Amino acid sequence: SSTWRNAYALGAKELRFGAPKPPPGATGVVTPKVVAMMPMGMFFDFLAMRVNAQKAEGMHLLIDWAMSDEKTNWRLSLSHSALSHCAGTHGAAAMATVRMDRPKLAALVGAGVAFAEALDKGLIAVDGDARALQRLLGTMDVFNPMFSILEP
Repeated sequence: SSTWRNAYALGAKELRFGAPKPPPGATGVVTPKVVAMMPMGMFFDFLAMRVNAQKAEGMHLLIDWAMSDEKTNWRLSLSHSALSHCAGTHGAAAMATVRMDRPKLAALVGAGVAFAEALDKGLIAVDGDARALQRLLGTMDVFNPMFSILEP
């Protein structure tokens, strides 16, 4: 089947050429070009997979994320050590509201600046309790997506 063929082909390529390398110009796990074109739902999925369950244990956060250039609002909920998102807003229940546009989001990712560091430097506009966003960002793990498939 094609699934097995692809697995064997990927393993053979890794043995011949080594583990995959990040694309040129990549400073983190995702490039600014990708963030510039990625639907926001996928971006929040990306953030959700970085949440470390042990760090997020016992937290309950409600954060709104407003994209000014796209005129969209997203509500993020951290509960039971999992980050979920959907379109809309928490309204008055939101602990914090992040306000930015797509170019700024891509620039932050491209600069290789951690979101927590960008928040501390005032590069991210937050209405409400900025500590709620800091707590969310504190749960994020950084990992290398270019890992070896066959060899440790």
